[in-house]
Amino acid sequence: MTQAVLDAVLEVLTGAGVRAVAQYPGLALERDTPVVCVGVRSETVTPPGFGGYLGKEETDGVLTERYGVKAELTVLLDLYLPPEQAGACQSLFAKVSGALAGLPAGVKLRKLTRGEPVPDQAVGMFRCPCAMECTAYFVGELEPDGGEWLDFVLRGVLKT
Repeated sequence: MTQAVLDAVLEVLTGAGVRAVAQYPGLALERDTPVVCVGVRSETVTPPGFGGYLGKEETDGVLTERYGVKAELTVLLDLYLPPEQAGACQSLFAKVSGALAGLPAGVKLRKLTRGEPVPDQAVGMFRCPCAMECTAYFVGELEPDGGEWLDFVLRGVLKT
């Protein structure tokens, strides 16, 4: 479930022209271009009520039971800027903030915060810590025959 939210955040950021990577991408950052590193600080998963049961749905003549899960997450959105571009922190934050309006309907942004840029000696860039507090809603269903769980999907994301 966490990965679905991270993927949604990365998708809306890159779709808005913001260079974004998953936290700890396994490769060195390009130090001449601003980048947003996306990760998770915390997550709490709870059923939304009534044991997560949402009801029944008929798809292609097959009746399935649907269940829901609610997740409260704090997503890290650390901005990294080359030293000569440290003053562009606010404009990059504004671009990130605008892009997050495009999140799927299943992700509700509650709070977006930004810290002050500070030098990060490990990467040779300025790091501006940012975080997004959100609620994510997932929907899953049981197979009608075997009673096996199908994957929970983030509400508002189209299945392909």
